[in-house]
Amino acid sequence: MRIERKFIVKRKFKFAKTIIRSKINRKNSKMTETTKRFKCTNCGEENPRRLHEEADKTHVLYYSMQGAPVYKKKIKCGNCGLVFDKA
Repeated sequence: MRIERKFIVKRKFKFAKTIIRSKINRKNSKMTETTKRFKCTNCGEENPRRLHEEADKTHVLYYSMQGAPVYKKKIKCGNCGLVFDKA
């Protein structure tokens, strides 16, 4: 009896490993599909640490339920200082 139980426990553990791996793979594939990298049109910078998001206070997209305005986003390049639209 003990030999059979060990075998069953090992199979369950192996099955759990494959489920965890498949969830991780699905999560990673979704991340790569949804992320969009921006590129500076002036100098060609793609590093996300050098491209900063700012609120474009000239364009209000909508007002939240609390009444605070939600603004359109712009991207500012850290290399050349160019400001361009996020879209």
